[in-house]
Amino acid sequence: MDAPYPIMRRFTLRIVPVLLLFITVLVVTTSMATKTVLETIYLQLATSRAEGIADGVKRIAPVSWAKLLSGENLDAKDSEALNDAFHDERIEFRVSKIKVYDLNRLTIYATDQNKIGQIENGPGLLKVIKTGLGNINSKTLPDGEQLYELYVPLYVDGKIKTIFELYEPVSYLDAILVQSSRHVIIYPGILFLILIASLYAIVSQSQKNIDNRTETINRLRHRLESLVSRSAVKAVRRSEHGGEIPSELVENSLLYSDIRSFTSFSEQHTPGEVVEFLNKIIGLQVKIIHDCGGDVDKMIGDAVLARFQGANRESDAINAADRIQTMLVGGDYARGLGIGIFSGQVIAGGIGPKDRLDYTIIGDAVNVSARLCSLAQEGEIVVDAETLRKSSHSSFGEEHSVSVKGRVGNLKIHKKIVTGS
Repeated sequence: MDAPYPIMRRFTLRIVPVLLLFITVLVVTTSMATKTVLETIYLQLATSRAEGIADGVKRIAPVSWAKLLSGENLDAKDSEALNDAFHDERIEFRVSKIKVYDLNRLTIYATDQNKIGQIENGPGLLKVIKTGLGNINSKTLPDGEQLYELYVPLYVDGKIKTIFELYEPVSYLDAILVQSSRHVIIYPGILFLILIASLYAIVSQSQKNIDNRTETINRLRHRLESLVSRSAVKAVRRSEHGGEIPSELVENSLLYSDIRSFTSFSEQHTPGEVVEFLNKIIGLQVKIIHDCGGDVDKMIGDAVLARFQGANRESDAINAADRIQTMLVGGDYARGLGIGIFSGQVIAGGIGPKDRLDYTIIGDAVNVSARLCSLAQEGEIVVDAETLRKSSHSSFGEEHSVSVKGRVGNLKIHKKIVTGS
């Protein structure tokens, strides 16, 4: 209850990871989509270049080109004509290497003459033959150079006539990818990071406000709780959603104390001196009562009413009274106390109108404890016989009967005069 709501910690542990994951997924998917689009465009360009190369070779060496496509044997003159034509077109279209395959995967032309006549079983070529669509594969040459293999079909009259394999440096296409991805990845990523930073600043300021308000509320609550009993605080916390505070019948041992000759003390001292004395003597009682497991129900001028609950309530009440009297008798106090102790049932609950409740205890036991207190002289403790019997104390005087105002019949009591330590 005292701790402020940890909005900053929850934002950091729950929201920020989700935002970062979202940014990562966005960047990855955008990169993949951009790469796919660029590869498609690049394949279309490669197809146009292959068609341009084929048209150029056909224009330069039409007979040799026709023989190549038809699968006829090429003589030395044809090979030379084709090599010259492909060389010119390769330079014009800036292609480093070229291979040309027939539909049986046979290499019918290659920049490297040693590769002509070989059967190609690479997945890129097989995919083109099967689907009729171009594709890109990366390849690392023995000398460490990395290239992209672009397989593109060459159509004649609506049918695949041959397949071109063009080689491009990896750096060329990668540069295009980086350039194209910059606007669709980097800038949105920066914007999202700015968004996270802005949210972080807002949540951080909110956490400070929550902390300050919680601190103010707790400070006010603690001050208000110091004005009422612990039992009252517990009762309020038990009432759900600000509902009515329920009353309950409880067994208590009640300690009632009153300062002797307080009226004469007040007449002889200033109000400030009177308040200082009350704070000192009542502060002593409250501390001891709490230490012994009791709760101060109310302070009525110079009188204190305390309640003890639990299995050892009788012993706890007498222990508190004994310690209080011992401290007062042995201390430097201008006046002493009389203390009465009585056990019985009381009603604990909120008394009064809804806008001004007083959580307290009422019942005959409260009245009797006050009457026993009035019988006690300064330094004395008066307790009823039943309470003493249930406690573990045996240092009280003999039992005798007294008449208590407001009660039928006499009450058996014991007295003890505390002489100090």
